[in-house]
Amino acid sequence: MDLSKILMVSGKPGLFRLISQNQHGVVAESLLTGKTATIFSREPVSILNDICMYTNDGEIKLKEVLRTIYTKYEAQPITLTSTSGNILRKFMLEIVPDFDQEKVYNSDIQKLIKWYNLLLEKQLVDAEPDPEEEKTETEEKVDADTASAQ
Repeated sequence: MDLSKILMVSGKPGLFRLISQNQHGVVAESLLTGKTATIFSREPVSILNDICMYTNDGEIKLKEVLRTIYTKYEAQPITLTSTSGNILRKFMLEIVPDFDQEKVYNSDIQKLIKWYNLLLEKQLVDAEPDPEEEKTETEEKVDADTASAQ
């Protein structure tokens, strides 16, 4: 799953796919409407690949949370019977049991569900690690094996 070109623009609904950069900002396509728009450099933008969720032990990448949801829900959309705080928190405890209940708000969980469903619909979420991640994990394993052999 490559989220390096998927953007969240503060104040705009949904997610955007980065198309190109220009002198004023970036040109992106809305995943909701399919329309392209210029997102100016003064607008707060976050790349989904860089977003993390708070846990009691630190942080977990959004990508890992999305993979967990994808696996647990067997690549099906999430449909909750209610968006009450208790239902949202119960859902989150199933996905990330040690999420920080003080720092992760109900609105964050609602946004996570909306993003997951949108990414799933556009076939941008899966359980497969990126080639770069696999390469890094392999390098770390080789380094660990080398260190233990010495």
